[in-house]
Amino acid sequence: MNQDKPLFVLPVLTRDDGGFLLLLAAVTLFLLGPIVTGGLPLDEDSLLFYYPLRVLHSDPAVGLWNPYQFCGFPRDGNPQSQLLYFPNLLLQFLPLSLGFRLLLVGHYLLGGVLFFLLLRGAVLRPVSAFFGALLFITGTFWRCKIVNLGLLEGIAWMPGVLFFFLIGLEHRFWIAYLCAALFFAMVMLAGMPHPTLYGLLLLVLITFSLWWRRGCTLTEGLAALVLTVGPAMCLAAGMILPAWLYLGETMRGPLSLEEALAGALPWQDLWKVFLGGLSQPRIMRLEPWEGTCAIGATGLFFTLWGWRAIPARLRLGLVLASLFACLSALGAQGGLATLLYHYLPGWDRLNMPNRALMLCALVLPIFGAYGLNWWLYQRQKTRLQAHILAALGGLALAGYAVAAGVNTWVWKTTLNPGLTSEVFLESISSSEWALYSNLLWLGLSLVLLALLDRFRWCLWLLFGLVLLQSCQFNARLYLETTDSSFYTKPKTVAQIQSFQQYKPYDRVMSYEPSIDFENDVRVWHIKPAVVPRFSEIYALSEIQGYDPLFPRRYAELVRAWAGQAEDSDARRRIRLTQLPRRMLDLLGIRYVIGHANSQFVYKGEGKLGEPGTYRIPCPSENAVQSFAIRWLMRDAVHLPQGETVSQLHCKKDGVTVETF
Repeated sequence: MNQDKPLFVLPVLTRDDGGFLLLLAAVTLFLLGPIVTGGLPLDEDSLLFYYPLRVLHSDPAVGLWNPYQFCGFPRDGNPQSQLLYFPNLLLQFLPLSLGFRLLLVGHYLLGGVLFFLLLRGAVLRPVSAFFGALLFITGTFWRCKIVNLGLLEGIAWMPGVLFFFLIGLEHRFWIAYLCAALFFAMVMLAGMPHPTLYGLLLLVLITFSLWWRRGCTLTEGLAALVLTVGPAMCLAAGMILPAWLYLGETMRGPLSLEEALAGALPWQDLWKVFLGGLSQPRIMRLEPWEGTCAIGATGLFFTLWGWRAIPARLRLGLVLASLFACLSALGAQGGLATLLYHYLPGWDRLNMPNRALMLCALVLPIFGAYGLNWWLYQRQKTRLQAHILAALGGLALAGYAVAAGVNTWVWKTTLNPGLTSEVFLESISSSEWALYSNLLWLGLSLVLLALLDRFRWCLWLLFGLVLLQSCQFNARLYLETTDSSFYTKPKTVAQIQSFQQYKPYDRVMSYEPSIDFENDVRVWHIKPAVVPRFSEIYALSEIQGYDPLFPRRYAELVRAWAGQAEDSDARRRIRLTQLPRRMLDLLGIRYVIGHANSQFVYKGEGKLGEPGTYRIPCPSENAVQSFAIRWLMRDAVHLPQGETVSQLHCKKDGVTVETF
């Protein structure tokens, strides 16, 4: 039942393909330059979760049982431990910081290469396939995942899943389905549920699209799904089954509707997802807003033409996937996320809305590649088209020039998009920045397209525009890095290890004041808590760790002894106002440290404070709110002493009450 023109083929790669793949690798190394040259992602998830979990792979003393967390913890109980994910073998032979960086850069490059092959299999020219892969690796959603290694690894394999799945459906190759199953198993073994669930949904929607447009029969479509998903689940069963069995023993219970829909956005802000207006980091944490999926004005322009160029039997599935992503990102306003929360088993245990934009991150570059391919090789070229494009481009550039002339912050935020009104009150808002900057890029794109038919080298300038638009987000995405010395032992830990009475099996508990909604161990906190300070970093045994599968019985035990059940987090944290001596003895805790570089609270002897209590006095009767601004100013050493770089304004009822 295939139509005459093949939808997908096994591509025959040429020298041009090799050149474009080398160029794609060069772009990847450029985008990840700080990581390639030795930096590690400086982010809460990287600091407290992904990096420490990878440390376990290089620790010969740790097998299936992790002795460092929760008085012992089954590693296979948490899928993100990635026990069966073979790329982690790198960590057995390389220094940890180098292996971690290779995993990150390697998966980023893997995603780009597989996306290029996916588009070449779609019978697109090498230059068009390169354009689509470029849109994919420079897109903001993909780049946000740099600080979330599990998601990055899962998404990286998805183009390979699509490639073999579509070849199998088009040519009825059962071997292709098995290859798709192998790639999908890697998505599962990466340990994050979101790429698995949304990847499965994408396969279902594409199968439905092909069946609806008579590209396959219903039997063939169902067989394709079974032959792909079934073997993948078998290959990943060694990870899925232990985690599933352990789930009932954890505090990972159903989320409230509000928690499950956290990160959703109102419908009036949906346009910002694709124009980048939502990628402004919050002053509190400076982390990426996952609800962004911008590929730049140049890429968006070609997605419009890709709509008419892409085969109809594939178009419907990709459009449905994008629609699903947008409705999910809208949360309760979209209706779909609420429906799934109430009626789809397991959906109430995950926060899904903004990560659904993974589907758009996969779909938009496909449309963009088809659009460029149509523009270069299929459209009828006329002089009138060039004149219209030049006129529209000129109008867009003129509009930007007028706006920049009226308000100097327009061009200032074009050069440094981090300087919007979140930092400088007199500056333009993030929404205005998104409109003006995209007006500039669209104008330049249209002018280059007007010249393209006459000057072929303008195509390379278009590629450069895509890269520039991606680089513009650097100041708006939290992509800062630190070197491996950041993970060295705090002074307090080093002192404990130097004690003559210290034994390797002695447990050390970190007990310091902590902000309720933050987990960063490197900033001052307010509310006393047992906080995550990973022994995998410090080579010490501790009773607490940051893990989504918090053991239920462990939590009950500690809370019963501490008497703090009502004031404790349901999943990740136990808040204490006192440290009962009997609880410490029961758990084998010999040392308690406060602030990592200065405070000893308990050394396993004598009384514990006054009477067994360690408190941080509140500086005033008013509600206290603490925040940390972690911008890293690379050239600050050259600034004159005392110069004001930026200001932070604290407001109450719209009036500035204090300025820092």
